[in-house]
Amino acid sequence: MNEKRHLFLYAKGWYEKTDTLTDLKKIVGKIALLDPEYVTERDILHFLFVCTEPYLSKDFQNRAVQFMTDVSTGYHLGLKMTPIEIALGVLSMTSCEELEDELGDPDPKILPLSNGGKKRLANKK
Repeated sequence: MNEKRHLFLYAKGWYEKTDTLTDLKKIVGKIALLDPEYVTERDILHFLFVCTEPYLSKDFQNRAVQFMTDVSTGYHLGLKMTPIEIALGVLSMTSCEELEDELGDPDPKILPLSNGGKKRLANKK
């Protein structure tokens, strides 16, 4: 199963969220087979954009890049969101039916499971 699915599961709230960067370093470390200590924000953004790209039209991609640039520099509606927050937002809103691969179950070896993640696993038994 595609390990990038854990980014979707994280965005959808199946994992407990503590510090977003630290959490994502653990997930990207699993995907890239790296110790999370060596995962950079650039690595995280790369994998988030690889995950979001198939679900965005070309026109939307161009507007999204401009939006992310504007927002990350504080120029959109007075809000300041990071590109990581925006990408997680896109992943959280992507319906499971749109995904190419099944999401599968969250992995408690990567991050602790949220209550929703625990219920999902309990319902499988």
